[in-house]
Amino acid sequence: MNALPRCGLAQAALLVAFSLAVVASHAAAFTPEAVQAVAGETQVTLTWTHPEPVPYKVLRSEHQTYGFSTIGTTEALSFVDRGLPAGTFYYIIAAVEGVPAIEYRSATVSASPTDIPPPAPDPVTLRFSTNLWSLEWDLPSVPPDLAGFHVYQRRTPDESLARLEPQLLAAGTRRLIGDKPQNRIYVRLGSVDRAGHESFSIEKTITPGDFHKKHPNDKDPIPTGLTATGGETIVDLAWDPLPGACAFRVYRSTSSGSECVLLDTAYANSYRDTSVPAGTY
Repeated sequence: MNALPRCGLAQAALLVAFSLAVVASHAAAFTPEAVQAVAGETQVTLTWTHPEPVPYKVLRSEHQTYGFSTIGTTEALSFVDRGLPAGTFYYIIAAVEGVPAIEYRSATVSASPTDIPPPAPDPVTLRFSTNLWSLEWDLPSVPPDLAGFHVYQRRTPDESLARLEPQLLAAGTRRLIGDKPQNRIYVRLGSVDRAGHESFSIEKTITPGDFHKKHPNDKDPIPTGLTATGGETIVDLAWDPLPGACAFRVYRSTSSGSECVLLDTAYANSYRDTSVPAGTY
């Protein structure tokens, strides 16, 4: 077997070195640079630079050197990782090129998001009619990770709080009604974030004596001017305002005179029924 001439070996070595240099140069040019991770409330905002518009993978780990997994893809030069608990997280941005795909990974960056409990409901207001109470509230500010509200009650100040509603009230809810109790009760609101943190409002007291007294000759207030407009699987209801009413209960029936089913509670003089199949109601 003939050995290669020394000049051939030298040329081959030069070609290999040149090829490696080209690959290294391309990798350096194609790797995302200037990666920044800015921590916020339960989220991290990532930004980077890159010379070409290509797909990017965002990888995250709770460890600096291992355990990275893809949490999202984007073609933008930014990405927001939301819904994070408090702690430190590590990120890598990978530019993806070719078929089969080749990844060019950035250096690792880190950020430590915070997870502050939501503000307590405030102010909290109680309103009363003849047989109903209405609890209304607001928040000093609405955090992006607000999940909703729990309503609690107890019969004595020493008793443990029990949820009045088993399900979490939606984050957009700002009012709840209840029936007149036979005895004194105490109610309190809790605002809950997606991490389960809860902040409580001041406690409110409801007694039978708080409700409006009804004169024997008084008639129950009845909504008037009710109109119903049908649409594609919806019916829009509207009626005249009723001074003193804190809420309205909406019922539906499939025929006149038949049993009505309670649909929902409305807190204004209008309501949209979105669960209507074809038919007459």
